[in-house]
Amino acid sequence: MVRILRLHGRQGEGNRCSTHRAAVTGVHVDASKDRLNYAPSPAAYGTWSDTADYSYNTKAFIEDKQANEYFKEHIEYFLTRENQYTGVEYRNEPTILMWECANELEYNSRDTEDRSLAFWYEDIASYIKSIDSNHLVSTGMHGSMGEVYEPWIRRCAFVEDHQVDEIDVCSFHDYPIHPFRDGVQIRSPELAGRYAEHKTRLAHDEIGKPVYAGEYGIHFVPDADTGYISTIETEESASDVESNRNYPQAYHDQHDDSVLVTRQQDIQGVDLTDRNEYFRNLTEVAADNAMDGVGFWRLLPNTVGENASREESREHRAKHGSLAIYPADTETLAVIQEYYSSVVG
Repeated sequence: MVRILRLHGRQGEGNRCSTHRAAVTGVHVDASKDRLNYAPSPAAYGTWSDTADYSYNTKAFIEDKQANEYFKEHIEYFLTRENQYTGVEYRNEPTILMWECANELEYNSRDTEDRSLAFWYEDIASYIKSIDSNHLVSTGMHGSMGEVYEPWIRRCAFVEDHQVDEIDVCSFHDYPIHPFRDGVQIRSPELAGRYAEHKTRLAHDEIGKPVYAGEYGIHFVPDADTGYISTIETEESASDVESNRNYPQAYHDQHDDSVLVTRQQDIQGVDLTDRNEYFRNLTEVAADNAMDGVGFWRLLPNTVGENASREESREHRAKHGSLAIYPADTETLAVIQEYYSSVVG
């Protein structure tokens, strides 16, 4: 197994660990600031700095010199730390494929949405490579640019940020089904596939670098009865939609003459069969478009217990692991294994 390791999490994210998230060293923050009692993250570095006027907005971390110096100290510590099992420093560890500068780092405010972080990636990626010349470096970004797939949010300058010379690989994340309002937001497999295709074309044709879906996950929400379902429709079928502010919503597709429509309707939950369908769809899109990798979110040990009843397992998953892929999920693992086999030959 190779791993993709993040050097810190996103705003407010703790030091959780998955199959491709770095297990980070613990540090202490003022316990009265529970939201900030995570490390390392922009929240921690922004709070520690004497010069950052820290708020929830990550701008204080991104643009603060002292906060970034603290982050670089962590990078040096982590890259030169010895793997406790092999005795090899992480910068020389052959089971690590690449480093991600951060997880979904963005300015996180409407007045700075889609602003480029190329200056930050250049600085951090250069610093990583000054210590470790053995591994690739990626951004770890979410990737949404306000395209038709997610027209209501602009999180990054995907092309400009990945054109930084020190960034070797492009990254994007996608969660086509996730809890939303009183139900779940569901983007059709076709729409999810189109998003992945678009990111792959941008990476290969405009940026000229490999690309991978660093996170791709489907939430298990079996009791949801309301769905906000996004699909591609024709101009004629979408003609009943009057406003982009309420549901149904309609946005013209920037790639062709179709329309992205989100309609509220009754559903009967989202189960593991739905997840498997989306996973298989993405692997087919990845194969057809020569996408360079997929990180399925997320593999976890069996925390339910081997003797748990089906209902106990269902309740545990819904409460604690709506994105989890457990060892007992044989059908899902079969999809992943099939994709793995197609990649390695």
